[in-house]
Amino acid sequence: MNRRAATAWVLLLGIWPLAKAPGTAAAELTATERQFFETRIRPVLVQHCYGCHAADAEELAAGLRLDHREGMLAGGQSGTVVVPGDPDASLLIQALRYDGLEMPPEQPLPATVVADFEHWVRRGANDPWEAPAAKPVDSTPPVNQPLWSLAPLTRTEPPRVAGTDWPRDPLDHFVLARLEAEQIGAASDASARDLVRR
Repeated sequence: MNRRAATAWVLLLGIWPLAKAPGTAAAELTATERQFFETRIRPVLVQHCYGCHAADAEELAAGLRLDHREGMLAGGQSGTVVVPGDPDASLLIQALRYDGLEMPPEQPLPATVVADFEHWVRRGANDPWEAPAAKPVDSTPPVNQPLWSLAPLTRTEPPRVAGTDWPRDPLDHFVLARLEAEQIGAASDASARDLVRR
């Protein structure tokens, strides 16, 4: 068998992707790997995981981001969730298998989906989605703009309010003006009994 034929057999048998380093960069993904991720892995993550583990989640659960490779490798409060090349050591796979952890919490995913994730992790857990670059924070104050803390104090007259019997001091005028602007009534005074309980 010549060298070209041997190379073809290796590629056909799928040995080449297994020999790749586990930390393969997104730019090195093959079309097959990218298609597998986009058709078999990402839709499951979007449907079952991103609600709690993505940048736009209302509350990021366990400090874990699954919407890009860096987040998966960094892990969350429980540690690293994906060990590229080793499904059995990956918390993500344990959770999908309902082995100690149970994710998604509603019900287990079909065995075929879990097998897809095991295959994906075994092949290096390649993900074309990279973490967005953090925007640099500019901490320098604007030029020629005085700091508010160094501005001289000025006397501000309390605003006029409709309910003149509620305010007891000038500060109450500001509070009541805002309440009236929001069309909210001022609360009545608490009774002596309520004040003692508080």
